[in-house]
Amino acid sequence: DVAQVVSKAFEDVQGAIKSDKDDPASLKLQVETARKNFKRESFTPQCERVLNAWQGLGAEVGAARDAVLRDAAKPEFASQYVFLAPAGDADARLGDFVKKVWEDLTYKAIRSLARASEAQATEAIRDLRAKSRFPLAPPADRQPALTLDEVLAAQADIRKVRAAGGSAAGGTAAAKVNSPKFDNELDRLRGMGVVPPEDRDWIDAVAAVLEGLPRVAGETLPAKVSVAATDKLDAGDTDLADRWPEIAIKQQAESAPPPQAGDRVRNNPGNLAVLSYPGDGLSMFFFTANGREDAAAKRLAGPWSPLQLLFFCPEAQRDKADGRIWHARLEIPHPGGAVVGKLWLKIEFDKVLPEKKDWPKPK
Repeated sequence: DVAQVVSKAFEDVQGAIKSDKDDPASLKLQVETARKNFKRESFTPQCERVLNAWQGLGAEVGAARDAVLRDAAKPEFASQYVFLAPAGDADARLGDFVKKVWEDLTYKAIRSLARASEAQATEAIRDLRAKSRFPLAPPADRQPALTLDEVLAAQADIRKVRAAGGSAAGGTAAAKVNSPKFDNELDRLRGMGVVPPEDRDWIDAVAAVLEGLPRVAGETLPAKVSVAATDKLDAGDTDLADRWPEIAIKQQAESAPPPQAGDRVRNNPGNLAVLSYPGDGLSMFFFTANGREDAAAKRLAGPWSPLQLLFFCPEAQRDKADGRIWHARLEIPHPGGAVVGKLWLKIEFDKVLPEKKDWPKPK
């Protein structure tokens, strides 16, 4: 809004302009002082430097904000993005009308970028709340899991929120230019106050889960499942092979038939399956000594079934030395409801996932 900027500049200097029509000397002084500004070697290059800096930011709000705050830590920031007209008495301001135009222009530029960044972050938080479903919240009955496209959209939302300071750690620090109005807008550009404090821990928790999920369209991540070594098993949990000497864990459609003998694995330490997420739902089969399928078979539906296995198991512990490895206790119930056996599984994900207690709560 160039017209508004010029109008504002007139308001700023009107107190220094003589209104007496019989004082041509004062009017001449104003004109001559303004003309001298353009002849100063430092004035025009400064105008060009500021204009080029703002023009070079582009139209994308997040990228422009990141660039400004990245440069804000540099000593030359004020001379690169900000134009401050000199302060002083009325006579000193007579020839500074043009400088006031440039000052207001750069102030409005920072102010507009701060407002646009806040609006973008507010919209992103609203969109994140709408995606508060598994895997960005614990699994819930009758609630569909997010698709990969929705997960990728949530990652874009997190980038927008974090760009506006939306994390417990806060945003990027901004330099001061020793002008209250400019410094206030730089603080807003940092995102100070744009994200409610009660949402910051939740945003960090969502971001932690997203770090363990695919980041591009079409990407899948592996999860290797094996029977845990016996030193992870408690007394009374080791002798499951007598009831189910063969087990199978497969990703397949719910209507697919049980695995054949060649797809089954002996119930002892070793690999069971290499799963992927996102992918098909997960089916777990247990076979008796005569090769018949037991009614204890279990099904975890949805594209994130390897992650859902962590919540299906009553106990799932992340390895302290390697955050990609989990040990999960699978309880195998009798069809009548009583627990008849426990099986510890080792699940090796491709990326680190947060502890179950740190998983984001549903919004």
